Amino acid sequence: MTEHPVEFKVRNQKVSGIISVPDEKNPPVVILVHGFGVDMSEVGTYPILAEKLCEQGFMVLRFDFRGHGKSFGSLDKMTIGTEIEDFQTALDKVCNLEVNKNKIGVVASSFGAVPVILSGDRRIKSLVLWNPIVRPKEDLAKLFDIHCDKGWQQYIMQNKFLPYRGKRVNWDFWDGVRLMDMTKETQDIHAPTLILYAAEDQYISEKNTRDLFYAITGQRDKKVFQDMHGLRAEGIREQAINECVNWFTKWLKI
Repeated sequence: MTEHPVEFKVRNQKVSGIISVPDEKNPPVVILVHGFGVDMSEVGTYPILAEKLCEQGFMVLRFDFRGHGKSFGSLDKMTIGTEIEDFQTALDKVCNLEVNKNKIGVVASSFGAVPVILSGDRRIKSLVLWNPIVRPKEDLAKLFDIHCDKGWQQYIMQNKFLPYRGKRVNWDFWDGVRLMDMTKETQDIHAPTLILYAAEDQYISEKNTRDLFYAITGQRDKKVFQDMHGLRAEGIREQAINECVNWFTKWLKI
């Protein structure tokens, strides 16, 4: 296994990533898509997951959305449109490598599930949704309730941005996602899908996750863990990572 940094351009703007390369030739590939306001490490989960997948013969790409990490831009320029563009360009990137283009998997964490689902990209042959945001108006509202001052919804409407952890969330982003419902966007999900859910998730309700699960009409499974959003508690993260590896081994190593 080797790892090296990569860069690709979206509208002539840099997107940074890391590729983990297994020893075998023409491997299946998995793309790791991070959530809102973090970066390609997904708070330490993705480097571990990439290593475990690579050990099993998968090439792995993890990347920073624009406005995050080492990629171009700032959070206040992010919209759902830029996220979809970045994800689909990442797919284009791996398809131009020496990989099995018919064996592409995706892990999408938290808000990362939204651009992945909305893309409806048929190149995805297996999917893991890790604590997926389902109804942004409800789920992100809980996130902002916790991390921003009360009255943030009135603030963003008046000022067209919201202070968030020392950064800014712009109105175009919030306006673009607040009425979305991922349960109504699953018609293009044909890949076998595994949902990983935290029973004590402080942002995403069990009902929303259940609704998303039953909206997926293809092969599907769900694993529930006694943890909070992110599944990062001692022992829990390792279990969730093993579920991912087993899922992709089942569907992409056939």
